[in-house]
Amino acid sequence: QRMAARRGVADDLAHELAITVNDLRREQPKGGPHKVALVVGSAHEDMMRRGSQEAKTRLTLGCDRLGSTTRPGALMQGQHAAERDVDVSILYTVPAGPLKKRHARALQDEAAANGVRLSQAAKIRLHGKFLAWDDDDLVVTSLNWTSGSVVADAPWNDLGVHIIAPGIAEIAWRRLAEFYPQHFLLKDAAE
Repeated sequence: QRMAARRGVADDLAHELAITVNDLRREQPKGGPHKVALVVGSAHEDMMRRGSQEAKTRLTLGCDRLGSTTRPGALMQGQHAAERDVDVSILYTVPAGPLKKRHARALQDEAAANGVRLSQAAKIRLHGKFLAWDDDDLVVTSLNWTSGSVVADAPWNDLGVHIIAPGIAEIAWRRLAEFYPQHFLLKDAAE
């Protein structure tokens, strides 16, 4: 609602969203193993740290562009997880902004030295931005953790959804492995 209409401006979409918000607030929690939460503004950074800290077996990040925020936004968090023997992979499509291919190669070498697999999507562009860890946590967002950052004055510019559901990250991971087999190692497929 805040994205659709500024204060004092009447807008049909904002009005409908306000009604939906009120309806949802009246709903009683239904329980169960599934949870969905919005990720707004600086909560993206918290979510990256959370994934890095909670991951026990796998942490996977996908973004469109590789830029100047790669190191603080993704690599450092990935390194923390890799230190605990978590399989960490970051997939991107193209270097962005001032980053050139040589810089991307240097980041890939740095990442590899720290236990993180950073690789470029081959023929199929990856535009989606996501973070998945272990089997049950998946974040789908508009924030490109490897080339963007949250704007403090406009936190609603980037929105995401954190889904916690049995097997949701595993399903997403396996589907991505079909498109990017050179990046995602199907360890258990050989077992």
